[in-house]
Amino acid sequence: MAEKVKEIKSWLASLGLENEKFETNEFTTNFLHKLAKVNEENDRHTRVQIEFNNGRREKFNSESRHVSSRLTFLGLNDLQSEDNVQQPASVGSALRLTEPLLENFLISLSTEYEVLKEKEE
Repeated sequence: MAEKVKEIKSWLASLGLENEKFETNEFTTNFLHKLAKVNEENDRHTRVQIEFNNGRREKFNSESRHVSSRLTFLGLNDLQSEDNVQQPASVGSALRLTEPLLENFLISLSTEYEVLKEKEE
């Protein structure tokens, strides 16, 4: 039980609650120990998800820059006109994008459109 109390105090300190008092009976100690373990596991899952999302963001940003440079090279980077409804599909076909890249391509086009729209305003 002493080891569990030590772990609980360490967990509380990591939360900025090092001065909090708690009963050190068997029920409270077991309950707080389980709560600490669940909290630590949730924190770990959250960190993994954040790292994964940061990786995806970097991948999308990289693909966006890549598609933007291709669009500029092809002279198709002006997506402001509403007459260009077919243009994204045509550009996707011209760039020979495979199905897995299509979603990223559309996200990139959407991002480019928003940037151009903001510049216009």
